[in-house]
Amino acid sequence: SAAESFGGSLQSRGARAGDRVAILLPNGVDAAITLWGALEAGCIIVPLHAALRGGPLTQTLRDADPQWLVVSGNAEAQQSACSSAGLGATVIQFERQELEPGTHLPDSNRNDSDLAALIYTSGSTGEPKGVMLSHANMSAAIGMVSGYLQLTSEDIIHSALPLSSSYG
Repeated sequence: SAAESFGGSLQSRGARAGDRVAILLPNGVDAAITLWGALEAGCIIVPLHAALRGGPLTQTLRDADPQWLVVSGNAEAQQSACSSAGLGATVIQFERQELEPGTHLPDSNRNDSDLAALIYTSGSTGEPKGVMLSHANMSAAIGMVSGYLQLTSEDIIHSALPLSSSYG
C-alpha cells in the first residue's frame, strides 16, 4: 500500500519506532498516506493544521519536538520554522510519485498502550496543548465512530474537518 511505502521511506531515512513525525499537509489522500504510513513504521504521529504558520507553528513544533516534519509545497519555509524553533527535525517534502510500491514493513512490536499520536488542541483556553493518544485510544475512537455511523467497507467518507483535529 502507499502507506506502507511511505513508512518504508521513513525507515530508510533513519526513522525508528517511537520517533515523532509532524505532518503539515492539507486534508486529502497524501495526509492519509503519511498518517497511516508513519503509524505503520511504529512512529508517533503529530498531525498539524495545514494553515499553521509563523509563531503558532514554531511554538507547536517546539512543544512536540518532532524528529521528522512532513510538508507539501515550500519545504524551505518549514525548515526555517524548525530552525527558528531550535529543532533539528528533518523536513520531508512529500511526493506521492516517489513512493516505492510493494514495500512490506516488519511488525513494529508496538502494543495498545504505546503512544500513537500527539494531537494539539485549538488553544481556546490559552496555548494549544498536546493530547497523548495510545493505539488503544485511537482504536476505541475509530470503533465508536464506525459503530454509530454504521460504516461498512463499502462506504466512502468525506472528512470536512481537518485531520489534525481529534474527530478528524
